[in-house]
Amino acid sequence: MSFTLNVLFYSCTTEMDIPETPSIEGGVKVSFVLNTSSSRAIGNGELDDGFYWERYIDPTDIRVFVFTADDKYQEEITRFILNGTDGDATRTFTGTMKSAYTGKQIQLVVLTNMRNRGVTNSITLVAGKTTKKELYGQLVFKYDTAWSFSENEKNYIPMWGISKKFSIQAELNNAGQIDMYRAVAKIDIQVNGGDGIDGFKIKKLELYNVPDCGYCASLETPNEDNTIQFETPSLPKSMKAIETAIQVFESVEGEDRKIENKIYVPEMVSFNPYPYFKIQIYATVNNKERTYDLYMRENQIDLLSGLEIIRNHKYIINIETITATDEVKMVYNVNTWGEGTNVDIPFN
Repeated sequence: MSFTLNVLFYSCTTEMDIPETPSIEGGVKVSFVLNTSSSRAIGNGELDDGFYWERYIDPTDIRVFVFTADDKYQEEITRFILNGTDGDATRTFTGTMKSAYTGKQIQLVVLTNMRNRGVTNSITLVAGKTTKKELYGQLVFKYDTAWSFSENEKNYIPMWGISKKFSIQAELNNAGQIDMYRAVAKIDIQVNGGDGIDGFKIKKLELYNVPDCGYCASLETPNEDNTIQFETPSLPKSMKAIETAIQVFESVEGEDRKIENKIYVPEMVSFNPYPYFKIQIYATVNNKERTYDLYMRENQIDLLSGLEIIRNHKYIINIETITATDEVKMVYNVNTWGEGTNVDIPFN
Protein backbone atom coordinates (compact mmCIF):
# COMPACT_ATOMS: atom_id res chain seq x y z
CA MET A 1 0.00 0.00 0.00
CA SER A 2 1.27 3.49 -0.76
CA PHE A 3 0.33 6.74 0.87
CA THR A 4 0.70 10.33 -0.19
CA LEU A 5 2.30 13.06 1.89
CA ASN A 6 1.26 16.71 1.63
CA VAL A 7 3.57 19.34 3.07
CA LEU A 8 2.74 23.05 3.32
CA PHE A 9 5.65 25.49 3.54
CA TYR A 10 4.47 28.65 5.32
CA SER A 11 6.02 32.09 5.18
CA CYS A 12 8.71 32.84 7.70
CA THR A 13 7.03 35.79 9.40
CA THR A 14 3.89 36.92 7.65
CA GLU A 15 0.43 35.41 7.90
CA MET A 16 -1.58 34.54 4.83
CA ASP A 17 -4.42 32.33 3.69
CA ILE A 18 -3.35 28.71 3.40
CA PRO A 19 -4.22 27.20 0.03
CA GLU A 20 -6.04 23.90 -0.12
CA THR A 21 -3.87 20.86 -0.65
CA PRO A 22 -4.16 19.34 -4.12
CA SER A 23 -6.55 16.49 -4.71
CA ILE A 24 -4.77 13.14 -4.72
CA GLU A 25 -6.30 9.98 -6.05
CA GLY A 26 -5.82 6.79 -4.04
CA GLY A 27 -3.42 6.09 -1.20
CA VAL A 28 -3.49 7.49 2.31
CA LYS A 29 -3.13 11.24 2.72
CA VAL A 30 -1.16 13.01 5.43
CA SER A 31 -0.21 16.65 5.93
CA PHE A 32 2.09 18.70 8.16
CA VAL A 33 3.39 22.24 8.45
CA LEU A 34 7.03 23.28 8.75
CA ASN A 35 6.66 25.99 11.36
CA THR A 36 8.77 29.15 11.22
CA SER A 37 6.98 31.47 13.61
CA SER A 38 8.85 30.51 16.77
CA SER A 39 11.86 28.44 15.79
CA ARG A 40 13.22 30.31 12.78
CA ALA A 41 11.61 33.74 12.56
CA ILE A 42 13.66 36.92 12.73
CA GLY A 43 12.85 40.25 11.13
CA ASN A 44 10.07 41.00 8.71
CA GLY A 45 10.97 38.66 5.86
CA GLU A 46 12.21 41.30 3.41
CA LEU A 47 14.91 40.12 1.03
CA ASP A 48 17.28 42.90 1.99
CA ASP A 49 17.05 42.59 5.77
CA GLY A 50 19.72 39.88 5.96
CA PHE A 51 17.38 37.44 7.63
CA TYR A 52 15.56 35.95 4.67
CA TRP A 53 18.37 33.72 3.45
CA GLU A 54 19.48 32.47 6.86
CA ARG A 55 16.06 30.89 7.38
CA TYR A 56 15.59 29.75 3.78
CA ILE A 57 14.79 26.12 2.98
CA ASP A 58 16.04 24.85 -0.37
CA PRO A 59 13.08 22.90 -1.82
CA THR A 60 15.50 20.61 -3.72
CA ASP A 61 17.42 19.71 -0.57
CA ILE A 62 14.84 18.18 1.77
CA ARG A 63 14.98 14.67 3.20
CA VAL A 64 12.17 12.99 5.14
CA PHE A 65 12.72 9.80 7.18
CA VAL A 66 10.02 7.60 8.70
CA PHE A 67 10.50 6.18 12.20
CA THR A 68 8.09 4.11 14.27
CA ALA A 69 7.29 5.34 17.77
CA ASP A 70 9.76 2.83 19.26
CA ASP A 71 12.61 4.76 17.56
CA LYS A 72 13.24 2.39 14.66
CA TYR A 73 13.91 3.61 11.14
CA GLN A 74 11.51 2.33 8.45
CA GLU A 75 12.18 4.19 5.19
CA GLU A 76 13.15 7.44 3.53
CA ILE A 77 10.48 9.19 1.47
CA THR A 78 12.24 9.88 -1.82
CA ARG A 79 9.49 10.55 -4.36
CA PHE A 80 8.40 14.17 -4.15
CA ILE A 81 6.28 16.62 -6.10
CA LEU A 82 6.64 20.33 -5.33
CA ASN A 83 3.92 22.77 -6.34
CA GLY A 84 5.26 26.32 -6.41
CA THR A 85 8.50 27.98 -7.43
CA ASP A 86 11.76 28.41 -5.54
CA GLY A 87 11.35 31.24 -3.03
CA ASP A 88 7.56 31.07 -2.72
CA ALA A 89 6.35 31.79 0.80
CA THR A 90 3.89 28.91 0.66
CA ARG A 91 4.53 25.62 -1.10
CA THR A 92 2.69 22.31 -1.28
CA PHE A 93 4.99 19.32 -1.10
CA THR A 94 3.85 15.76 -1.84
CA GLY A 95 5.57 12.42 -1.43
CA THR A 96 4.78 8.70 -1.42
CA MET A 97 5.50 6.26 1.38
CA LYS A 98 5.67 2.51 0.79
CA SER A 99 3.60 1.44 3.80
CA ALA A 100 0.69 2.77 5.86
CA TYR A 101 2.14 1.12 9.04
CA THR A 102 -1.24 -0.14 10.15
CA GLY A 103 -1.59 -0.27 13.93
CA LYS A 104 1.63 1.65 14.54
CA GLN A 105 2.44 5.21 15.41
CA ILE A 106 5.11 6.92 13.31
CA GLN A 107 7.22 10.08 13.32
CA LEU A 108 8.64 12.02 10.40
CA VAL A 109 12.19 13.35 10.71
CA VAL A 110 12.84 16.27 8.34
CA LEU A 111 16.35 17.42 7.37
CA THR A 112 16.99 20.37 5.08
CA ASN A 113 19.88 22.23 3.42
CA MET A 114 22.41 19.43 3.99
CA ARG A 115 23.69 18.75 0.49
CA ASN A 116 24.76 22.34 -0.17
CA ARG A 117 26.82 22.27 3.01
CA GLY A 118 28.74 19.21 1.90
CA VAL A 119 26.84 16.52 3.81
CA THR A 120 27.17 13.27 1.91
CA ASN A 121 24.27 11.16 0.73
CA SER A 122 26.06 7.96 1.76
CA ILE A 123 24.02 7.30 4.90
CA THR A 124 23.73 3.75 6.24
CA LEU A 125 20.26 2.94 7.55
CA VAL A 126 18.80 -0.47 8.38
CA ALA A 127 15.01 -0.77 8.44
CA GLY A 128 13.76 -1.88 11.84
CA LYS A 129 17.13 -1.28 13.55
CA THR A 130 18.66 2.16 13.01
CA THR A 131 17.66 4.73 15.67
CA LYS A 132 17.23 8.46 15.19
CA LYS A 133 20.42 9.17 17.11
CA GLU A 134 22.34 6.77 14.86
CA LEU A 135 21.01 8.66 11.85
CA TYR A 136 21.94 12.04 13.32
CA GLY A 137 25.46 10.82 14.06
CA GLN A 138 26.09 10.38 10.34
CA LEU A 139 25.08 13.93 9.42
CA VAL A 140 28.19 16.08 9.89
CA PHE A 141 28.70 19.35 8.01
CA LYS A 142 32.12 20.89 7.39
CA TYR A 143 33.01 24.42 8.43
CA ASP A 144 36.13 25.99 6.93
CA THR A 145 35.14 29.51 5.96
CA ALA A 146 32.73 32.24 7.03
CA TRP A 147 29.12 31.45 6.18
CA SER A 148 27.17 34.05 4.26
CA PHE A 149 23.84 33.97 2.45
CA SER A 150 22.43 35.58 -0.65
CA GLU A 151 20.21 34.82 -3.60
CA ASN A 152 23.25 33.72 -5.61
CA GLU A 153 24.90 31.61 -2.92
CA LYS A 154 22.81 28.46 -2.74
CA ASN A 155 24.31 27.52 0.60
CA TYR A 156 21.90 27.71 3.48
CA ILE A 157 21.81 26.60 7.11
CA PRO A 158 21.17 22.89 7.76
CA MET A 159 17.97 22.45 9.78
CA TRP A 160 16.30 19.61 11.64
CA GLY A 161 12.71 18.97 12.70
CA ILE A 162 10.54 16.09 13.85
CA SER A 163 6.79 15.52 13.92
CA LYS A 164 4.76 14.38 16.88
CA LYS A 165 3.85 10.71 16.97
CA PHE A 166 0.74 9.98 14.91
CA SER A 167 -1.16 7.04 13.43
CA ILE A 168 -2.20 6.64 9.79
CA GLN A 169 -5.98 6.71 9.48
CA ALA A 170 -8.32 5.79 6.62
CA GLU A 171 -8.90 9.40 5.56
CA LEU A 172 -6.77 12.55 5.60
CA ASN A 173 -4.02 12.42 8.24
CA ASN A 174 -2.43 15.39 9.95
CA ALA A 175 1.06 14.90 11.34
CA GLY A 176 0.87 18.30 13.02
CA GLN A 177 3.29 21.18 13.16
CA ILE A 178 7.02 20.56 12.74
CA ASP A 179 9.39 23.22 14.09
CA MET A 180 12.68 23.52 12.22
CA TYR A 181 15.88 24.23 14.18
CA ARG A 182 19.18 25.52 12.81
CA ALA A 183 22.42 23.55 13.16
CA VAL A 184 24.52 26.62 14.02
CA ALA A 185 24.57 29.54 16.45
CA LYS A 186 24.66 33.21 15.49
CA ILE A 187 26.67 36.05 17.04
CA ASP A 188 25.83 39.74 16.47
CA ILE A 189 27.83 42.70 17.78
CA GLN A 190 26.28 46.02 18.76
CA VAL A 191 27.90 49.26 19.88
CA ASN A 192 25.93 50.94 22.68
CA GLY A 193 22.77 49.07 21.71
CA GLY A 194 23.06 50.26 18.12
CA ASP A 195 23.40 53.95 19.00
CA GLY A 196 27.19 53.94 18.64
CA ILE A 197 29.96 55.52 20.75
CA ASP A 198 31.71 58.70 19.66
CA GLY A 199 35.20 57.98 18.39
CA PHE A 200 34.78 54.18 18.28
CA LYS A 201 34.55 52.20 15.02
CA ILE A 202 35.04 48.52 14.24
CA LYS A 203 37.24 48.03 11.18
CA LYS A 204 37.55 44.23 11.05
CA LEU A 205 36.39 41.05 12.78
CA GLU A 206 38.20 37.71 12.72
CA LEU A 207 37.29 34.38 14.33
CA TYR A 208 39.96 32.16 15.84
CA ASN A 209 39.83 28.49 16.77
CA VAL A 210 36.40 27.82 15.28
CA PRO A 211 35.34 24.13 15.19
CA ASP A 212 35.78 22.67 11.72
CA CYS A 213 32.51 20.72 11.72
CA GLY A 214 29.17 20.21 13.42
CA TYR A 215 26.10 17.97 13.46
CA CYS A 216 23.13 18.84 11.24
CA ALA A 217 20.85 17.36 13.92
CA SER A 218 21.88 17.34 17.55
CA LEU A 219 22.66 14.06 19.31
CA GLU A 220 21.47 15.89 22.44
CA THR A 221 17.98 16.50 21.05
CA PRO A 222 15.48 16.99 23.92
CA ASN A 223 12.42 14.79 24.28
CA GLU A 224 10.34 15.34 21.14
CA ASP A 225 7.10 15.16 23.15
CA ASN A 226 8.00 18.48 24.82
CA THR A 227 8.68 21.92 23.39
CA ILE A 228 12.18 21.48 21.99
CA GLN A 229 14.89 23.93 22.91
CA PHE A 230 18.51 22.92 22.91
CA GLU A 231 20.48 23.36 26.13
CA THR A 232 23.61 21.26 25.49
CA PRO A 233 26.01 21.33 22.52
CA SER A 234 26.50 18.18 20.49
CA LEU A 235 30.13 17.86 19.35
CA PRO A 236 31.46 15.41 16.73
CA LYS A 237 34.42 13.39 17.98
CA SER A 238 36.36 14.35 14.86
CA MET A 239 35.95 18.08 15.62
CA LYS A 240 39.11 20.17 15.83
CA ALA A 241 39.87 23.88 15.92
CA ILE A 242 40.64 25.65 12.64
CA GLU A 243 44.21 26.95 12.90
CA THR A 244 43.86 29.95 10.58
CA ALA A 245 41.82 33.10 11.21
CA ILE A 246 38.41 33.38 9.54
CA GLN A 247 37.54 36.94 8.54
CA VAL A 248 33.85 37.75 8.84
CA PHE A 249 33.84 41.54 8.45
CA GLU A 250 36.05 44.32 7.09
CA SER A 251 35.37 47.98 6.37
CA VAL A 252 37.71 50.79 5.41
CA GLU A 253 35.38 53.38 6.92
CA GLY A 254 34.52 51.25 9.92
CA GLU A 255 31.17 50.39 11.54
CA ASP A 256 30.24 52.33 14.66
CA ARG A 257 26.77 50.94 15.46
CA LYS A 258 26.20 47.22 14.80
CA ILE A 259 27.49 44.24 12.85
CA GLU A 260 24.75 41.71 12.20
CA ASN A 261 24.25 38.59 10.06
CA LYS A 262 28.00 38.00 9.72
CA ILE A 263 28.96 35.41 12.34
CA TYR A 264 27.52 31.87 12.20
CA VAL A 265 29.43 29.12 14.02
CA PRO A 266 29.02 25.43 14.89
CA GLU A 267 28.19 24.43 18.43
CA MET A 268 31.13 24.44 20.81
CA VAL A 269 32.31 24.58 24.39
CA SER A 270 34.23 27.84 24.34
CA PHE A 271 36.51 26.99 27.29
CA ASN A 272 37.46 23.48 26.20
CA PRO A 273 39.44 22.16 24.43
CA TYR A 274 42.38 24.48 24.03
CA PRO A 275 42.94 26.59 21.91
CA TYR A 276 39.96 28.68 22.91
CA PHE A 277 37.47 30.26 20.53
CA LYS A 278 37.70 34.05 20.34
CA ILE A 279 36.56 36.99 18.24
CA GLN A 280 39.34 39.44 17.44
CA ILE A 281 38.05 43.00 17.05
CA TYR A 282 40.15 45.51 15.14
CA ALA A 283 38.92 49.01 15.93
CA THR A 284 39.83 52.67 15.99
CA VAL A 285 39.34 54.53 19.27
CA ASN A 286 39.69 58.29 18.93
CA ASN A 287 41.76 57.74 15.76
CA LYS A 288 44.04 55.21 17.44
CA GLU A 289 44.26 51.61 16.23
CA ARG A 290 43.26 49.05 18.86
CA THR A 291 42.80 45.27 18.90
CA TYR A 292 40.55 43.43 21.35
CA ASP A 293 40.38 39.67 22.00
CA LEU A 294 36.84 38.71 22.95
CA TYR A 295 36.32 35.28 24.51
CA MET A 296 32.81 33.93 25.06
CA ARG A 297 33.12 34.02 28.84
CA GLU A 298 31.31 35.62 31.74
CA ASN A 299 34.73 36.73 32.98
CA GLN A 300 37.31 37.31 30.27
CA ILE A 301 40.26 36.23 32.44
CA ASP A 302 38.58 33.19 34.02
CA LEU A 303 38.89 30.11 31.80
CA LEU A 304 36.23 28.23 33.75
CA SER A 305 33.59 30.89 33.06
CA GLY A 306 33.48 30.00 29.37
CA LEU A 307 30.09 29.56 27.73
CA GLU A 308 28.63 26.73 25.73
CA ILE A 309 27.69 27.95 22.25
CA ILE A 310 24.44 26.16 21.40
CA ARG A 311 22.62 25.73 18.10
CA ASN A 312 19.59 27.82 17.21
CA HIS A 313 20.61 30.51 19.72
CA LYS A 314 21.62 34.08 18.92
CA TYR A 315 24.31 35.75 21.04
CA ILE A 316 24.13 39.54 21.00
CA ILE A 317 27.34 41.17 22.24
CA ASN A 318 26.82 44.80 23.22
CA ILE A 319 29.87 47.06 23.62
CA GLU A 320 28.43 49.49 26.15
CA THR A 321 31.23 51.90 27.00
CA ILE A 322 34.89 52.73 26.33
CA THR A 323 37.04 53.58 29.36
CA ALA A 324 39.61 56.35 29.65
CA THR A 325 42.29 53.75 28.90
CA ASP A 326 40.43 52.57 25.77
CA GLU A 327 39.23 49.32 27.32
CA VAL A 328 35.75 48.14 26.33
CA LYS A 329 32.95 47.19 28.71
CA MET A 330 30.44 44.68 27.35
CA VAL A 331 27.32 42.71 28.13
CA TYR A 332 25.51 40.21 25.98
CA ASN A 333 22.07 38.70 25.52
CA VAL A 334 21.18 35.20 24.47
CA ASN A 335 17.88 34.20 22.89
CA THR A 336 16.48 31.30 20.92
CA TRP A 337 16.88 32.93 17.50
CA GLY A 338 13.24 33.77 17.37
CA GLU A 339 10.76 34.26 20.16
CA GLY A 340 12.56 33.78 23.45
CA THR A 341 13.54 35.33 26.74
CA ASN A 342 16.73 37.38 26.76
CA VAL A 343 19.38 36.44 29.31
CA ASP A 344 21.74 39.23 30.43
CA ILE A 345 25.23 38.06 31.40
CA PRO A 346 27.83 40.79 32.01
CA PHE A 347 31.44 40.56 30.95
CA ASN A 348 33.91 41.67 33.61
